[in-house]
Amino acid sequence: MRIPSIWSVVLGPALIILLSSVSQGQESPQEDFKEFCQVLKGRFTAKITWAIDWEPFAKKGDQTTAYWEARLAEDDHMLIGKCLIGKGSDTSFMFYHPGSRQIKTVWVDTDGGAGESMTFKKGDKWVQLWNYTKPDGRKVKMTCTLTVTDNGNTHTWHRMGENEKGAFEATEVWYRASDK
Repeated sequence: MRIPSIWSVVLGPALIILLSSVSQGQESPQEDFKEFCQVLKGRFTAKITWAIDWEPFAKKGDQTTAYWEARLAEDDHMLIGKCLIGKGSDTSFMFYHPGSRQIKTVWVDTDGGAGESMTFKKGDKWVQLWNYTKPDGRKVKMTCTLTVTDNGNTHTWHRMGENEKGAFEATEVWYRASDK
């Protein structure tokens, strides 16, 4: 009787799980990534009324002005974004992952929280699936849908999510200040 090696017993299933989790989700062609970068690059501003507490940025009901700026990097293979909002900020890196054929984003904010998302085009809208972890380990999941109007100068984000306090929903309207 042959005894299976440690590789086939432990690592085989682990690799299958890892590879299947990477490939799950909505695939996108690289052209969608390039189009989404053109949508997001430049500078935007918004007036936001917070639908939830999001320490240290704001409390539920607070109104803040938010600023977004994004630029292409790495020969247009990455979009680097900076969001200044309330009392904090975050920096994000968006890229096309050729292995999973997905538009991915990772970000870190000033309180030490970190997130990742996957973006895909659905009709004439963009959808982002967010997973965010606050510094204390609490989780926030969101589905964010972007509608672009006014020749790309108005971005309406509709956000539906859930955190430790339950479900929430919010809509934000961002206006382009510059496409540079």
